[in-house]
Amino acid sequence: MDYSAFGTDEKRDKAVTQLGLKYSLLTAFTSFIAIDEVVAANGKPVQVKQPLPMPQGVSNLAIGFDLSIRGMSGFKRKPDGTAGVVFGSFLALLLAVYLLRRFKSQWVLFIAGATMLGSCAQEPAPVAFVQGDSVAFMLGSDRSDRNPYFTIAEDYFAHSEAEQTDLQVSSCKTLREVHEYLAEHRPMTGPWRCIRLVVHGNAWTGMRVAVDGPMRDRTDADLLQDAMTEGLFPALPEGHVDSATQLIVDGCNLGHDKALLAMLSRAFDGASVHSARYFNVFERTEVGVKRYLADYSYVVFPNGTFPGNPAVARELATRYANDTTDWHEALQRIEPRFSGDSYVHYFVVPVEWIVLYDPSAALPKPQTEAEKQTWVASQPELMTCLDTMGLLPSHFQWTIKQTTFEGQPALTADGLAKVYCVIQPLKDADGLLNPAVEDERYYSVVQ
Repeated sequence: MDYSAFGTDEKRDKAVTQLGLKYSLLTAFTSFIAIDEVVAANGKPVQVKQPLPMPQGVSNLAIGFDLSIRGMSGFKRKPDGTAGVVFGSFLALLLAVYLLRRFKSQWVLFIAGATMLGSCAQEPAPVAFVQGDSVAFMLGSDRSDRNPYFTIAEDYFAHSEAEQTDLQVSSCKTLREVHEYLAEHRPMTGPWRCIRLVVHGNAWTGMRVAVDGPMRDRTDADLLQDAMTEGLFPALPEGHVDSATQLIVDGCNLGHDKALLAMLSRAFDGASVHSARYFNVFERTEVGVKRYLADYSYVVFPNGTFPGNPAVARELATRYANDTTDWHEALQRIEPRFSGDSYVHYFVVPVEWIVLYDPSAALPKPQTEAEKQTWVASQPELMTCLDTMGLLPSHFQWTIKQTTFEGQPALTADGLAKVYCVIQPLKDADGLLNPAVEDERYYSVVQ
């Protein structure tokens, strides 16, 4: 019983302390300490990092992979009121021409005044000068204990001897907010030298972080280009970024998406952009967090089915015929037994798709699994997305429902696939491989 709940008692506390000392027990008043017989640092106290185990159920591994598919296709109804908009625009044009001719000088003064007011409203925010010239942005939050990617990554960049950054920022939620942060902060010593974007991502759908606002939670080359066209990424203040600035994207196999990397370089004033063509893995160990690159091999099954490890191993052996990995053994473990050991990691890939229909047409009603897969295969835009990623309708468990979207009849297709991914850490003679970001054998570099 915890008697302290009844209040303090000096006599009782002393008795508990003596009991703990006599029998080497951990109590509220005694604790264990470790004493080394070797005298270090000339006998002076030294601060030492003491890694702690993760809470029960929280993985020591963190992988920056994320994949989801969302979209809309089908019948597009023409918007109402087109004639009214055209007529209204014509009247506005006539009014502008009349005012320009009737009040030419005053009109010019009005435009000049509006320009001056506009320039005052767009005055840049004052710049805060910061210590250090490297920063890591945590662009996301952990969605499960199974993959605490951002928690472990932040720990790594705060303490890593090889890749520690001066600042770790988790307050930016969009790519535009990162740009604004860099515009409003500058190192005291000159331009930023290293900017890291820690993200979930993949080679097909880009980074899982919004360009601007909550409507789209991903950034790809097209969305970023549209945002730049809209003026959402103006030039950074002079001296904040230069040709020596490195923008490093820490996600999984984003190095294959060179179009996205090129757009990032444009959005951030020509900084050189680096991203690996492999999985980016953070692993918490007894001596701290380490980061390494890993190759990957995978097969896909419908979510909710349980093929069993023998069937998964056979599928891997068929898909990767020249790979000598013992697939059955690798599938037995979800964490490495030793440094560089292969292991399995599971991903669920969701699909959320809406197909719009002509109000005068009858909606299809696919019921069986075969009917659902046939219907999915008949949707060209959805199939283009699946084909790009090497996925088939049969890889998913589908739920298809009738609904309406803004008053228009539609079908929603929700699919779930489970990816069995064997992680194979890259190694060299010195151990796990964490090459320099300039090494183009492993990284794509765009400027």
